[in-house]
Amino acid sequence: GGAGGGAGGGAGGGALRPAEEPHGHLVVAALEGAYCECAAVGGLVLLDASLLHLPAAIEPAISLRVGLARTLCRSWVRAGARLDSEEDAWLAMGLEGRFAEKYTAAAFGSSEAVHSAAHTRRQLCAASALHAAGRAGGGGAAAAEALVPGVEELERWGGGLHEEQRWSWLRLLKAPWVLRMAEARMEERRPTDGVAAMAQLYGRLVPLRPWHAERPLRSTRAFFEACRVEYGLDLDAFETQWVSEARPPITLRAGFSYSRKRFVAEVAVVQSEGAGGAAAACGPSLDGITVGWGEVDAADGAVC
Repeated sequence: GGAGGGAGGGAGGGALRPAEEPHGHLVVAALEGAYCECAAVGGLVLLDASLLHLPAAIEPAISLRVGLARTLCRSWVRAGARLDSEEDAWLAMGLEGRFAEKYTAAAFGSSEAVHSAAHTRRQLCAASALHAAGRAGGGGAAAAEALVPGVEELERWGGGLHEEQRWSWLRLLKAPWVLRMAEARMEERRPTDGVAAMAQLYGRLVPLRPWHAERPLRSTRAFFEACRVEYGLDLDAFETQWVSEARPPITLRAGFSYSRKRFVAEVAVVQSEGAGGAAAACGPSLDGITVGWGEVDAADGAVC
């Protein structure tokens, strides 16, 4: 609510203004091509993105403003979240990413949001493939990372992680997609109020409102427990596969062709080496694969 409204309303009009809460007294500038997330600490907000590029330059405007929106979201989330442990930091990463995605759609349109999501997905798949190859070959540099750092990763780095390692590029990519999948499960389970249910849970992760502060969620376990107890959605197996496990996710490859007589879509499930035993231990899966397509913006003819 607060982050989405502040980012979408401010930057969409050409400026990101300090949030009313929790603070807005410092200023930070982000330059194109820089890894601005490293400077995104509590209270740092850029006042005007137009100082960094020409108003008519669309490409730098998109990358810069989305980066600034992430900075604002991170400032807001990290100032408001009261997580029990650094191991639960992936929840803050996921919220930051989801808010930035909503800002992209609000500021630049649904087609740009779909394009941005597809680009992020390609980056994540490429990174997962690299980690799978590194794991198969015993390469430490490309070892897989779970959203919650496991014992193996902690031992590899001497028992603990630096801030940059915990907030790694792979986790920043993966965390929003894991929350996106959890949202889809909730909406499937509760078609009428699934969206509102997840919004309530997100509000309790960043309890800046009085009604959220009464029942805050402070950990990964508390978040998934609230899904099960309050909304009847059991995500224990989901948590094991996507949050606690370091193995790369299953990869989907798809092909599409068109003729006047019929549409043809082909989907192949490719399971990375090393994931078979863990997947089999979870038992047979009841999940299905849904394939669909449709226009996003009729004017652009975009298809997803």
